[in-house]
Amino acid sequence: METVAHKGGNVQYHDPFIPEVTVDGIKYSSADLIAETLVEADVVVLTTNHSVFDVEFIQEHAQMIVNMRNMIKESGNKVNKLCQL
Repeated sequence: METVAHKGGNVQYHDPFIPEVTVDGIKYSSADLIAETLVEADVVVLTTNHSVFDVEFIQEHAQMIVNMRNMIKESGNKVNKLCQL
């Protein structure tokens, strides 16, 4: 988050268990995980594999996904895996 924000990127996050987080002095509130939020994002980075996430919904609406926690088993046109489990 910090690196993207420092480079001028618009950073949002969603975590149902962490409603707010402060990174490098900037306070972020968990965004709603809705179609509009996903469609507007250039990339969605999956950094934790909460069972409450609707992976099919995320795949349906996100333009690009970086899958760091193997939540999506198969890579594809818009799913990039960074871990091999």
